Amino acid sequence: MPPKDNPQVIPGTRRADGTFRKPRRIRPGYVPPEERPKYTPPSQRGSSENQPRKDQQRAQKSDAQPAKGKKYIPPFARKRMEQADIPDDSPLSLTQSLEKLSMDDDIKASKKDAEK
Repeated sequence: MPPKDNPQVIPGTRRADGTFRKPRRIRPGYVPPEERPKYTPPSQRGSSENQPRKDQQRAQKSDAQPAKGKKYIPPFARKRMEQADIPDDSPLSLTQSLEKLSMDDDIKASKKDAEK
């Protein structure tokens, strides 16, 4: 068999039990996995060391400004608050405003019963 582009050959060796291993041919241009460069995703390939990564940018933004999101109010509570004209950002907590609404409903119901 004629050599192709002069491959490198690792000669065969003798095993402990006395048998021989075949000689290994290494093709030109082969790079073993241990010597290959580590994979970098495309998002980090073009970035320089001076630019922070996206996750670092998010962390800097969150450190600089606290989150300004509103507290979640369930739809049924939001509807009752709209009916009573209580703004979403009122100083009352959700439970306090619901208690106030339920007491108002109880008072209205007792007034209706008294009128009858």
